[in-house]
Amino acid sequence: MKAGLVVRNIGELWTTHHRPPVKGAHMNDVTVLKDAFLAVSDGVIVGYGGGTGEDFVGPATLVRDA
Repeated sequence: MKAGLVVRNIGELWTTHHRPPVKGAHMNDVTVLKDAFLAVSDGVIVGYGGGTGEDFVGPATLVRDA
């Protein structure tokens, strides 16, 4: 899937291991991704992780640095 927006070079992206909604003590169980990316399509996060997110970039994708 190609995203409408990919934000690259995110210094630290914090995410949880749990499926939403995340509440209480589970909010402390996080992973910190360094030099990460976030891919968004139609207002929905469709991908994130380490690296540049090149798999989500297409001809119409807006790519921004964090």
